[in-house]
Order: sequence, then structure tokens, then C-alpha cells
Amino acid sequence: MSKIKIIVDSCSSIKKDFAKKYDIEIIPINIIIDGLEINPLDTKMNNEEFFSLLNKKVSAKTAAISPNLYHDMFVKYINDGYDVIYISLSSGLSCSYNNSLLAKESVLEEFPNAKIECIDSLLGGSGIKIIVLEIIKLIEKGLNINEIKEKVDRNGLHLEALFTIGSLYHLYKGGRITLGKATLGTMLRLKPIIYANKEGKLENLTINIGKKKSLSEMCSRLVSNIDGDLVYLSYTNNENEAKEVKDRLLSLRNDLNVIIDQIDYSLSCHCGPETIALFYKKK
Repeated sequence: MSKIKIIVDSCSSIKKDFAKKYDIEIIPINIIIDGLEINPLDTKMNNEEFFSLLNKKVSAKTAAISPNLYHDMFVKYINDGYDVIYISLSSGLSCSYNNSLLAKESVLEEFPNAKIECIDSLLGGSGIKIIVLEIIKLIEKGLNINEIKEKVDRNGLHLEALFTIGSLYHLYKGGRITLGKATLGTMLRLKPIIYANKEGKLENLTINIGKKKSLSEMCSRLVSNIDGDLVYLSYTNNENEAKEVKDRLLSLRNDLNVIIDQIDYSLSCHCGPETIALFYKKK
């Protein structure tokens, strides 16, 4: 049976200890804040420093992974005798997935017998971790990478991602809404529930007045729609609020396996401070 290498990007929110345990390679999606480029896997910034910088009214964006970086990473593991599976941040949010396909095409010209599969997660954050855990199970069952891709590609796992944010300004900075809508929404205390649609693009599910109402609605939707019991409850710099949401979920259904997980810096760059997200398999 061929060795299979799982590769993800830093928007997966997969931490170093998890990656080490399952021998996963993480490619950084670098952050650019007010002209300062930050490697999220190698920064010495702590949470307070990072979110203080992010809260300033300055430009914040991420740099898509280049085809050349993917090429070199794929070749590295092919030369070591691996088949390669890469799971990307949603193609609806970044061009990284398309860049990985360009790299795959280039590598296969050099190594025509290589086996490489690129999977569009259609979401990000801990949703990618759910996909990775499923892939690990399939590898243990002896499936090859083509069979694995068929099982998990194009949201074959029926995952749902819901989140609400602390500030509409970060949606404006990310080009999701206009400055006028961000200003008006802030004045009216509007808090949208946002989800990743079938194309992996972000859409408003509902808009509520006040964050507590949005969080309550997210919890109710999850309990009504979840398949199984696994929930990844993710946060940016608001762990205490995440713990309160966990308590809310368990009050609605006490058998849920709710795992609290911090959102990586790359993804935090877009959603901003005080974000809460839920990732789970839906019916």
C-alpha cells in the first residue's frame, strides 16, 4: 500500500501538535497587515499583539499560496515515495486551490506516474480538520487517494460552517460589504449569521439585532441539522464567549461532542476579532 501524505494550508486551523501526531504538512498562507507580512506558522506575536494590530483601521489581507510553492512541496513528497492529498481553503475565498491545480499539472509533466489529489474544502478553519480526520480514517481502511477524493470532494461529507462576527468592519476590509453597510450595520447593532454556500462563497443566512440572538439562532440551527455529535466550536480572541456557546449547545443537546478550537491567524485576518464559528456534518 502506498504511503499517503496529507497537506493543508494554515487556514485549516490545524495546530502543530495535531499535525505532528498525524504527520501532516502545513503550508502557510501569509498575512499582510498595513504592509507588514507575517508568516502565521513562524510569528512570535502573541494573541494580544496580533489582535491589537488587527483591530487598527489598517488594511489586512492574505497572500494566496503560489503555484511554485505547491510544486516544490508536491515534488518533495513524491521524491520520498508518497502519494499526495492536499486540502485547500475554499476556492470561493482564495485562489490557492486553483494554484494547487496548476502545480499538480506541472508536477505530473515531470513525474507522470505521481499520484496527487487536490481537494477544495469549500470552507475553512476547523471544517478542514473534520475532512482531515475523515481522510485519516479512510487511509486506515486502505483506500487509495482516488477513492478518498471521491468520498470527501465537493463537500461529500455534507459539512456546514456557520459564523458570526464581532465587527462588520472586517467584512468591509475583506470586500464582503460596502463601507456604508458596515457603518449603518454597526449603528443598528446588526450581526449576520454567515455560512459557506455550495460554491464555497460566503452568504448571509439571517441578520439579527445583537450578537446574542445570532449565537442563539446558530445553536438552534445546529441542533436541528447536525448528523452525529461532533461539533468544532471555533473562536478568534474570545475564548470565554466560546465557552458560553458550548454551554448553550449542551443545554440543547447534552450528548454533543463540542470541541473548542481557536481560529488560525490567517483566517482571523478576514473574519476579525470576537468571531464565533460552528463546523459540523449536517443531515
